[in-house]
Amino acid sequence: MLDKINIELNDIKTTFKKHSLDMDHFWNEAKKKYNFSNACKASNREKRNGVSIMLLFEIGIIFPIFLQKTIRKLFSSHLSKVLVCNKTPFYRFFQDDLFDWRKVMYNFNRQIENSNKSVEEKKYPKVLILDDSPIRKTGKLIEGVTKIHDHVNQKYVIGFKLLGLCWFDGNFSRFLDFSLVGERKIKLRKTKSQFKKKRNDNSAAAKRKKELKTDKITHSCNMISRALKHGYIPEFVMTDTWFTCAELINKVRSLAKGKIHFPGMVKPGTRKYTFEGKDYTLNKLREYCSGNIKRCRKFNSRYIIVNCYLKNVGDIKIFFSRYHGCKKWVAILTTKTDLDYIEAVKAYSIR
Repeated sequence: MLDKINIELNDIKTTFKKHSLDMDHFWNEAKKKYNFSNACKASNREKRNGVSIMLLFEIGIIFPIFLQKTIRKLFSSHLSKVLVCNKTPFYRFFQDDLFDWRKVMYNFNRQIENSNKSVEEKKYPKVLILDDSPIRKTGKLIEGVTKIHDHVNQKYVIGFKLLGLCWFDGNFSRFLDFSLVGERKIKLRKTKSQFKKKRNDNSAAAKRKKELKTDKITHSCNMISRALKHGYIPEFVMTDTWFTCAELINKVRSLAKGKIHFPGMVKPGTRKYTFEGKDYTLNKLREYCSGNIKRCRKFNSRYIIVNCYLKNVGDIKIFFSRYHGCKKWVAILTTKTDLDYIEAVKAYSIR
């Protein structure tokens, strides 16, 4: 997965400029700002002998910074001269079932949150963003691999779906949590089977393996609940069209005593919306209310606002928008019925 990480050097260019690309000074400054030892301890993992787990942890973190995608490439580069061990401890570390990376991520996020308290006043609302993206693989015998739907080319490919939860604090965004999710089971010959590894049922890796078989909506609800337990309470939870369903909306509305609202994109389909005592599909509802089209100069768009009722959810507001140069109408559904059009588009643009 390291090859999926893109480094935006603009984020750290001031530090590089300050130290003239001296990575020793850069790393020392990073260690002063963040407590790596505390983050490593959050994993609930210790070693009795051999190479220190703290050393392996720190080098593992700086892999992307040094643009190293694999352990093999690291040891074939000039960086291997400063290492005091061979490849084996690194392979064991990255394959460690007991190391809880989820707790490590939350620990780092909490440190970043505390260091950003002095940042200027928030310009946007705090939000949690749910999304998924495909991770392609080439081998059918990889543990837990399934057929997944790639939305880009509209085909089923071999791999995993990466379900991610992002936190936006009003100024900056970063990942809070992620999980790999499977979809369609792959048919294999009777003589072949996928790789399997025995794990302790209470280990972090075993829990991750179970998540492969959990549907995305249920798992999304669990991730949002976990974020709230760690103190990340947003004003909105945002998703794309796939995640907009009654189960997720009701879960969001049940949290934090109803203070969290759900805005999400909706696409045309057979789902019915009740307006003035009659049921309409999304397209029919827009056509019925086409006499109420208004113009927004700020976004150079035409829009329609409809307050209606959705079965198993309750009262909602739908914003239909058609932007300049685009023939298609898009729709945003929200449970915050006092939200106006400009606020809704501005807030959803964060996603």
